[in-house]
Amino acid sequence: MKPLLSFKKGSSRFIVLVHFADIVIKFPIISFCHLFKMLWLFGIKRYDKKVLGYFFKMGYRYDRTLRWCLCRGILSNRYESEYFRRNKNQFCWPTHSFLWIINIQRKSDCNSINKEWLENKIKGIVGDDIYRDVHTLCNPENFCIDSENKIKIRDYGSKGVIGVLMKHEHLLCELQADLK
Repeated sequence: MKPLLSFKKGSSRFIVLVHFADIVIKFPIISFCHLFKMLWLFGIKRYDKKVLGYFFKMGYRYDRTLRWCLCRGILSNRYESEYFRRNKNQFCWPTHSFLWIINIQRKSDCNSINKEWLENKIKGIVGDDIYRDVHTLCNPENFCIDSENKIKIRDYGSKGVIGVLMKHEHLLCELQADLK
């Protein structure tokens, strides 16, 4: 018998797979432990005002800032839901959000997509833009195959991926799966 719920953890979000309703719910990870660790290691322990000031700098791209520790998952939810709401990109799996705290997607079957095949196809379309977010764009778990045999991206909550999607949308929408 299949369990009612399954759980997965990403780098910035916690995912709950609700099997009986065929939905996926993405919650942001708010890393209080990481926050206190970074405060201790980079500021309080050495009492370095310059480093402590850097920690409180509001920059998403810096991995040791207050915003990164507390808001990374919320920002990922926001980028994903806002991009889909505004663009309705056909390459993206539909996402709906509630105050960016919860993102809800329809559950998709994970057909086995070969990592090398996926990387070659994506790199053939986007070229060097793949390096904007290799972690997401080359991970087969972030993709699914729809009923029309087209590949869709399920995890597009970073600025790097959204930049690639905006630039290469018309080509990515035609990406077909070679299921044999």
